[in-house]
Amino acid sequence: FFFLMIRRPPRSTQSRSSAASDVYKRQEYMGALLAPARTRIESVVVLVRGGARTPVGSNLLSEGFLHHDAFLSPLGQREMFLLGTELRHRYIESTKLLPESYSAPNIRVLTSDAVRSFDSANSLLQGLYPPPYGQLLEKGLKEHLLVPPMKKATFDHKKTHPFATSSRGIGAFDIHIIPKSEDYYFRASKVSYCPRLKSVFNSVTQTPEYAQLKEYFLDKVYRNFVEASRKYLPEESHLTCDGSPNLPAVHTMWENYQTNAFHGMNIPEFNEEQITAISDFEARLQYDVRFREDIVKKVSASKIFEEIIMNFDNLIKGREENSERMIVLSGHKSTYFAVLANLFDREQLLRMEGRLPMFGANIVFELVSIDGSEPVRYEVRVLINDIEHLIKPCSEHRCSADDFIAFLRTRVVPKVERYCSSKC
Repeated sequence: FFFLMIRRPPRSTQSRSSAASDVYKRQEYMGALLAPARTRIESVVVLVRGGARTPVGSNLLSEGFLHHDAFLSPLGQREMFLLGTELRHRYIESTKLLPESYSAPNIRVLTSDAVRSFDSANSLLQGLYPPPYGQLLEKGLKEHLLVPPMKKATFDHKKTHPFATSSRGIGAFDIHIIPKSEDYYFRASKVSYCPRLKSVFNSVTQTPEYAQLKEYFLDKVYRNFVEASRKYLPEESHLTCDGSPNLPAVHTMWENYQTNAFHGMNIPEFNEEQITAISDFEARLQYDVRFREDIVKKVSASKIFEEIIMNFDNLIKGREENSERMIVLSGHKSTYFAVLANLFDREQLLRMEGRLPMFGANIVFELVSIDGSEPVRYEVRVLINDIEHLIKPCSEHRCSADDFIAFLRTRVVPKVERYCSSKC
């Protein structure tokens, strides 16, 4: 679920001609975001969507891959590694927030049980603490241990992923995987985890806004997009049994289009107008439907916000033994949507460049102290893909930590697991 970030996501999706090459430019970033001399970074919480993946399913825009189970691809692994190197530059080399060598008590890493989320977190940590700064498992380990199943992709992983060719050994890091049955961090927005949300979602589908969105989908997205992608879809997979549009199938196709575009695989059937239309639809689907109601926003982000509140509050109150200098939350785009929906108004979100979480998208929360202030004054910075934003409770400058924490408390459902399991 950080600060700077590797790549500023494009207006809608990455251009087919430059998507893959953008990853390699990220290491040239950094500099403009170095913390001002008058402040000191005390802690940072990084929420990140996993890196570029292989396609979902074996028959939707997946011909360029031999593996179709949404694993982290070699390019995605390098993407996360480069994010880790940028974090190292900012939080280790420049601001000295973290020690030069890996120390588990300073960093807490939480990930969903999805293989891609775990591999994304691990690749990020490889960049944050590369050899010899990480804890080495064993010197001389082969590079394939740094390359997940995506090695089966058809392109040359050693060229795509040059850092993996090191034979100096790999780092061993403490990564906490949240069991799927207990995952209210990254899956709370699903009705299967929170049945009490079912009636809320049902009521949303009866609103005029939802009817307008369906009309927009049919008029601007469905016909053109399905026609352009017909050769990539199984026969009639875009329709349900009653002949109505199969939104999940079309959405999966869109996800796989993004996968192909990011990996530089040209798909000539898609034009910019179609891509823009479906990107706008995706944003409206999330912010006008899925995260329209306040209770859905709160349930979906409560555990993330509790992590931030507890860590920042402990540091401010001098309970450093109960806090970490960095927390990394590696999850899915649904959590990213939920966090943004809590922090910003709908109008802001629909105008925001980072409203759609592309691969590797991240939100960074920095707790900073003001040098020379007495008593010590704390502020919070919120950065989305390297751009600082002011959230609802903030003034025209930065957020005071007290205001920020007080605001987050209003966005938390206490004991969300109990709330979701209760029928009343």
